[in-house]
Amino acid sequence: RFSGMKPSDYLSDNVWIEATKDAFVGVQFDVAVDDESKRRADDLGRRMFMNLDSHVDTKVEPAKADHSTLHFHRQNIPPCAALLTLANHVVDDIRGLEDLACLLKHPFGEFARVEGNLRDAEGCYLYYDTKNGKWVRPGKVAGSGSNPKGMGQRNKEHCDEASQARRNSLGVVHFVSVQGQ
Repeated sequence: RFSGMKPSDYLSDNVWIEATKDAFVGVQFDVAVDDESKRRADDLGRRMFMNLDSHVDTKVEPAKADHSTLHFHRQNIPPCAALLTLANHVVDDIRGLEDLACLLKHPFGEFARVEGNLRDAEGCYLYYDTKNGKWVRPGKVAGSGSNPKGMGQRNKEHCDEASQARRNSLGVVHFVSVQGQ
């Protein structure tokens, strides 16, 4: 399904690899780029195309199926698949997994903890639900103007809410701390 560059093409470009490493703070890029990692990246790219097609077919109204954001997403699948492979954030072998299976690795070792200068970072964040063994995306964080907020502050808010008996958000209802129950 690749109409232009494949993920493996990005991983064959040392200039792209170095620029990518320089552009992302808090990500460890310690994967050896070899034929196996390139195969994994291409497998991931194909899977991402399949997942996007399935999403469009089942969740997107036909009138919106040609929306520019879907084109943007489709065009950026190859470099994203290369990036995820380079950062070692994807399970080692996605072949044979169920269609809707989570492709992210178990969190320990490959993902950056929100600490130090990452406490002020903005973006989407995930928590790993150790009880159910799966990733949860409770939200995103962005600060602006006189109210800057980073992931560290939002994590503190999540922990405070989860420890209270009064549950006031959908995420907290489903993922409360044991101490707060």
